[in-house]
Parts: sequence; structure tokens; C-alpha cells
Amino acid sequence: MREHFPFFDHQTPEKDSSELLIYLDSAATTQKLSTVIKRTSDFYTHEYATVNRASYPLANRASQQYEQVRSLTASFINAKSSDNIIFTSGATQSINVVANGLHSKMLNGNKIVVLASEHHANLLPWQQLCKKCDMKLSIIQLAEHGKWTESQEEELLAEIDESTAIVAMAHVSNLLGNIYPIQKACQQAKQVNALSVIDGTQAVAHLEVDVQAIDCDCYVFSAHKMYGPTGLGVLYCKSSIAADLNPSQFGGEMITDASFYSFELQTAPLKFETGTGNLAAVLGFTPAIKFLKQNIEQIIQHEKSLYQYALNQIQLLDKVELIGNQQNSIGIISFCVKARSTMDIANALYQQNIACRAGTHCAIPLLKSLGIDDCLRLSLACYNNKADIDAFINALKVAISLQEEGELTHHESIETSSVIESTVLPIASKVTIAGTWDNKYRQLLLASKHLKSASPALCTTESEVMGCETQVWITKDREGYKAVAKSKIIKGILAVLFEKAETLTDEDLLDFNFIAYLSDLGLIKYFSQGRKDGVSNAIKRIKALV
Repeated sequence: MREHFPFFDHQTPEKDSSELLIYLDSAATTQKLSTVIKRTSDFYTHEYATVNRASYPLANRASQQYEQVRSLTASFINAKSSDNIIFTSGATQSINVVANGLHSKMLNGNKIVVLASEHHANLLPWQQLCKKCDMKLSIIQLAEHGKWTESQEEELLAEIDESTAIVAMAHVSNLLGNIYPIQKACQQAKQVNALSVIDGTQAVAHLEVDVQAIDCDCYVFSAHKMYGPTGLGVLYCKSSIAADLNPSQFGGEMITDASFYSFELQTAPLKFETGTGNLAAVLGFTPAIKFLKQNIEQIIQHEKSLYQYALNQIQLLDKVELIGNQQNSIGIISFCVKARSTMDIANALYQQNIACRAGTHCAIPLLKSLGIDDCLRLSLACYNNKADIDAFINALKVAISLQEEGELTHHESIETSSVIESTVLPIASKVTIAGTWDNKYRQLLLASKHLKSASPALCTTESEVMGCETQVWITKDREGYKAVAKSKIIKGILAVLFEKAETLTDEDLLDFNFIAYLSDLGLIKYFSQGRKDGVSNAIKRIKALV
């Protein structure tokens, strides 16, 4: 199916392997179908007009096509009516529309049941509703390593009792890939008159979804995770729920009449679609839905086979610890590497053109409950193949080996050259000589061993530096600057900064441009914007300790 995605047009086997990008981050967002790109462009170029407002032919045609997408979306998830389909800016807004629109008469309990693995988007809105309505969250924890077992299922169903007002859970975990028993949960919720809200963001492009069979009250998803446009989400909402739900935004087109002091609402779905929506995205969504509808069975089989191949390969690596279910899962594999910094592994992968995700994955509470700071995630889609997996595994092996203490091969070992002036500092000189990022990376790994460690007692909120992609604390005593960081690369960067800082007087240090210094060493150009921001915060902390 790769041929349907122009992103891969230049990703051919004949191309230099060092230039091939391996895209394994589809759980974050998917590459776009050529038909999606064309349909969006055609609408903007030849057909653009606003919808459901004007009556001239161009606008009528746009309105008709817009509503056809609503009907097509309803058919795709087997909704009873197109009126059940509400267009939003994304799954996050869809959940917020529900959470902000609920009122006391719709809540038949004082408890909201959620899973510990929920994405922040399906957790924070419910936290706010609990504060607003004096309710409580009931968290269903996962088993060891983030696994979902029969015991967890029994706990979930038992927790959905007469005191439950809402059951909010993902169809599939964005971090773990676990497929959850949403149909059983919704059935149980219905028996106790609780509302059920299902986050289907990670499911609709990988599984067949039938909202009537699931019998949920609400189901949400985003177009950009379905090979479609960004800025478009869908909220499926049963008619009885949508009729009672209050809109949380107000403006044009959502009303039938208005005076200076009051207004009358449209019925759903239009009462939730105020203002001019993302028209091009809605129209561009059409080919994405058709593609999935026509190919979903083939996609499921392909991704299942590819997932098993990837799983088998990664399980051969003895330093890798998997989290989540390895059975009853979609194509998401999340893992940690023993005694290795996740961000250091990730950076080594990025330098080998592997596009995967590292960090907390909008699931900080889950990782905390598992005793994990962060992890790596590869996520598959229909356009991936075995060659992608092989490239990833080879890159991961290199990334792990790079973290070995003091590893430098003979041709990579760098001695201070006579070309470098004697005034250049030892660590800085080695970083400067190392011309390529690979060699600079290795020098930073070595430099990390020169960093003086701060006492754990001094790792306080005051000394913490935010934005460094990992936890960092910076302190200073008679011996000089000290720090604690879990990433060797961050340690190496700090060692470079501290080395220079300790040669300057207080006055000179406050005026010194450390960013320009790192640029002179050839480092800044390799930093992401996020890393630049984190380093800037570290520099502010260094200067604050003068």
C-alpha cells in the first residue's frame, strides 16, 4: 500500500541507506494518502465556498459534499444516523465537548471510571469535571509491565456499579497497544445507567469499528491518525445524549433564532459546530475513509503479520524490556533499554534516520504507576514493511552499543590536534575536532563521565531544570558546578557548559553567550528546538548560581 502515499516516493531501495527515513511513528500521526492531498487541494483550488450558509450553486455544492462526508463517516463506524456525527478539531476537542457539556441531570452517580493507561486527553477533562461536580475518579490499574489480564477486566467490570456516572476508556492504548474490552464495559455501564465514552483514536485505522455493536454513548477519533488531514476530529454521540448535552462554544450557525438577550439552538449535530469549520479537512477526509473501508481487512492482516515480525526481532535483544500486552494488541511496541537513557537511545536512532517516539507519550500517570520515567515506542501502519523493521532493529543495536561505557573504535578515537589552539578547553577541543555528529555524539558520551554529580539531597524543585527531555538538576558548591541527569548526552552538554563556566569570572559569566559558544563548537545545529530550549534553561540556571 506504500504506493498510495507520496511521502514514500523517494524512499526507494536504490537510495543511499543513510538517506532513507524509516517512519515508525504512526500512532502520533500518519502519512497522507495522495488522494487526500489531491482532494484537499482541489477543494481549495476549484470548489471553495462556505457550507450550510449561502444558497448560490458553489456553496450549495460544498454544503452537499460536506454533509456527504458526515454520512460516509456514519457508515464507516456503523452509526445509526449521520446526525450522530459531530465534526470537531480533533479527538481531544471531541472529549472536551462531552465533558464540558454534561450537567448534573445527566449524571447518575458520583464516580468516573477510567483506566490507568489513558492518554491525557481522556483523563484531564474528567479530572476537571470531578472538580466541577464534586465527583471522584476511580482508576483501574494495569498488571505488571502494563499488561491487561483477566484480573484487570474483572476489576473494571466490578468497579462499574450503581455509583458510576461515566466510564471513559480507550479502545486501544496509545502507549501500550493493548486492545480493551470496550463492548463489555459499555454493556455494564448501560446496566447501571452510566454514560460510556470511548477514545477510539488508536483503533479506527487498525480495527473494524461498529459503534452500534459496541453500544457506547460516545466514540471519538481524529482524521490525522487515519491517513487523513490534520485539524479534524469526529465525535459520535447517540441522539439521546446529544439532545441533552450542552454546547460549550457559542457563535454563528449553531442557532435557529437570536435576539439581543437570548437564542434558540439548532439540533445536533449543528448545535455543536459553531463557526466555520475545517472545510477542506472534512472534504479531504472522504478518500481516507473510503481507503480504510475498502482495505481494512487487508490492513489488519498486514499489520498483524508485521507486528509479530517486529516483536520476534526485538525480543532477541537481551537489554530490551517490553511493556504492554504482546497478545491482543495493535502494531504498537513500547519498551525500555536496561540501564540506558531512553533519550540517549532515541537520539542515536534519530541520527540513523529512524522516526519513532520517545518520552512520556501523553501518559505520565501510567508511566509513574509502572515505575518508568519514559520509554521508546515504535508504531506501525499499512505502509510499513519488513525492511523498515530490519532497519530499526539494526539501528537499535547500534544505539545500544553506543551507550557502552567509553566505547570508541580505533578510527573514531580523537586526540587533541595541534590545529586546536592551546587556549581551547579539553572537552571543547575534542568536540570541535569531531567533525560529524556521530563523532561529536561519541565525544559527548565520553564527556558525560567528567560531570560532577550533585548530592541527591540537593535535587530539589529549585534546582530542577525543565525542558531538557529528561530530569535535570544543577547545583554549585566549593568544588564547582554539579548536576544530576539521566541522559548521558545531556550530561555531556552540561560538562561542556560547566567546563567553560568555571573559567569565567562571575561578571564575565553573566555576560557570556553560551549558545554562541555551543554553535562555535558545532553542536547547536544538531539540536532540536526542544533541546535548544532545555539547554537555554540550563544556562539560565548556571547564571542564577553566580
